[in-house]
Amino acid sequence: VMVLATMMLPYQVLFPTQYQIFTSLGWINSVLPLTVPAFFGDAFSIFMLRQFMKGIPRDLEDAAKIDGCSYLGIYWRIMLPLIKPALAAIAIFTFMGAWNNFMGPLIYVNDERLFNIAYGLWKFDLQAGTSNSLMMAGAFVMTLPLIITFFLFQRYFIQGITLSGLTDLDGDSQADDLAVGATVTGTKTATLTQAQIDAGRHVDRHAPESEGSP
Repeated sequence: VMVLATMMLPYQVLFPTQYQIFTSLGWINSVLPLTVPAFFGDAFSIFMLRQFMKGIPRDLEDAAKIDGCSYLGIYWRIMLPLIKPALAAIAIFTFMGAWNNFMGPLIYVNDERLFNIAYGLWKFDLQAGTSNSLMMAGAFVMTLPLIITFFLFQRYFIQGITLSGLTDLDGDSQADDLAVGATVTGTKTATLTQAQIDAGRHVDRHAPESEGSP
C-alpha cells in the first residue's frame, strides 16, 4: 500500500529532495542523476512485477523443492525465465521514461553538452522556427531508438506463459505429477494412470484360458 501511495505524489514534489541527495553525492552537472535512478525501478514497476509473479503457480516451486533445488536455483531456473515478458515491458517503459525526460536535465545538468535529445529537440524547434520538415526529421531521429528497442523485446510480449498447459484432464497440475514421479532416495517411482489399469484388467478378463494350465 505504501508503495502504491507514492504514485499519488506528483513527480515535481520529489525534485527538491532528490536535488539535495544528488548534491551530497556530487552528481550535479553529470548524467548520473538521469540514468542511475532508472535502474532501481518505481512503484508501478514493482507493483506490475509483483502481480505478474503472483500468477505463477506455487506447484512449480513445490516440485522444484522436491527435486532438491535451492531457493536461488528456483528463482534463477524457474521464476526468472517465466517473468521475462514482465521484465521486458518494465525495461521498455523505463527506457522510454529516461529517454523522454525533459525536466531532469533542466534541473540537474548545467552543461548543454550533457542534455538529452528531448531538450535538444525543443531547442532545435526554437532555432528552426516553422520548418516542419526539419522538425519531423528531428522527431524521427528521437523516436528511432525507441522503435529499435521495441523490436528487440517484442518477442517477449508475444510470448505467452501457457499456464493452462499445467493442468491435466483430471484437474491435477502437472507439477503434482512431477512431484509424484520425482526421485526419492535414489529410486524412481513409476505410476500408472487409472485408464491403463482398467485397460489391463479388461485384457485379463477377456483373455482365453490356455488348455492344460495347472
